[in-house]
Amino acid sequence: HLCGASCWANGAAPYGATGEHDGGSVQGSWPATASELQWPAWTERLRGQMRQALGMLEVQLPGDWFVGNHLTQADISAVAGIGFIRFVLPQEWPAGEYPALERLVERLEASPAFKAVPIEE
Repeated sequence: HLCGASCWANGAAPYGATGEHDGGSVQGSWPATASELQWPAWTERLRGQMRQALGMLEVQLPGDWFVGNHLTQADISAVAGIGFIRFVLPQEWPAGEYPALERLVERLEASPAFKAVPIEE
């Protein structure tokens, strides 16, 4: 059972909680354990959306940059997001799957600005 905002609206307690919703908190067995907060079907749906978004970005990258012929926030945001994916879910960033994005990531991650804030820290 996947539960989101509709559960709260209907008075149900999502995330494995056993109490009643009182308008702002859950009474009862809260917080839920990590395993209770993970739903394989929901996780796979989100990963599918992420793969779709990466595919769309790959197609939309016309050359060296997303917008015009210079670095913009679009490039920085895309590379920061991809860096997070590669760090947390490396299996979702298979080598060769997104060659245009890989080139962008390689360029930006080699820059002094990106090297100054490595994701590992």
